[in-house]
Amino acid sequence: MKETGKVYLVGAGPGDTKLITLRGLECIKEADVIAYDHLVNSELLVFARPETEIIYVGKKGYHHRVEQEKINQLLVEKAMQGKIVTRLKGGDPFIFGRGGEEALALAENNIPFEIVPGVSSAYAVPAYAGIPVTHRGLSSAIFVTGREDETKGKSQIDWQKLATASDTLVFLMGVKNLPLIIEKLIEHGRAKETPIALIRSGTTMEQETIVGTLETIISQAEQNKFKPPAIIVVGEAVNLRKKLAWFEKKLEVTPHPNPLPQGERGRGSNMIGILLLGHGSRQKNAEREFNLVSNVISTLIPYPVCQAVLGNGEPTIETAVENLINPDIKKIIVAPVFLFEGTHVQIDIPDKLNNLRLKYPSIEFEMTDCCGAD
Repeated sequence: MKETGKVYLVGAGPGDTKLITLRGLECIKEADVIAYDHLVNSELLVFARPETEIIYVGKKGYHHRVEQEKINQLLVEKAMQGKIVTRLKGGDPFIFGRGGEEALALAENNIPFEIVPGVSSAYAVPAYAGIPVTHRGLSSAIFVTGREDETKGKSQIDWQKLATASDTLVFLMGVKNLPLIIEKLIEHGRAKETPIALIRSGTTMEQETIVGTLETIISQAEQNKFKPPAIIVVGEAVNLRKKLAWFEKKLEVTPHPNPLPQGERGRGSNMIGILLLGHGSRQKNAEREFNLVSNVISTLIPYPVCQAVLGNGEPTIETAVENLINPDIKKIIVAPVFLFEGTHVQIDIPDKLNNLRLKYPSIEFEMTDCCGAD
């Protein structure tokens, strides 16, 4: 009889891949099977072994690709086959992550399991927006799910007690219910002038924050076509963002103060071209990363910089090289704008460069280490 495996219920953090814990990373590397959620940054999967079975069990809003009961069953079945299973969940598995339900299912079937806490978006996302959820002399915090179990029939939130129970209220998964949340807070005592922030895709390169009041935020969200995933923060602590916003400043692209004219950049017999190469399947993210890295390079080195993407996207690496080449170019440095050295960096890009070396024998091609924009 095959020995029973084990299940790790792992918090993958709020989005930024570097916010996963060391223990969480160990569990990814050890796994025979990884079952991951919609809110897990898929870049973490590059740490899995090549033979690891990867299963997507994401739930987006009210649309469930796999029902919770089936996820529970999947974890039990894989463990009973003697496999090490890592269940990757966004944020922390026990904070609105239904990790408790999965742990109970494992316990009922005598499956060994381990809980690996993660950095929760409840406090990490506001922190990346410059909003401390607790601040001495100003606020304490209460965390609330903004999307309750639709099978309950009626709300389990006591709005009368909640509305004024704490200065800072943090709602997770509440964007679709924003009008109801605002209505209930005002109805039960919150002033219309109360500050509120909506933070979308927090801790990632796509982070976006809208700040307003309970009276204005709905129209602001509509005007900005604001969509989940997002965190809602209510209370005076939101005003601290004016001084403490740090991450979005980091994302700002400031043009070089004295850029060289394009025709004079790197002129000389040994002119070098810089090619930034990103991932085509994440082109929106790659575009912002390109701009950040390109800005740094143009500040430090007076060489022409070009951009390309792997996979399904434009421009391709071949097209970008054609655009970059001129009679002065003797060397092209390819800089992968990736966070980790996965298959693309280890295999795909070197293969592309070998083909380019055959096509352009007079030009030297060199690849740098990864230079993900963080």
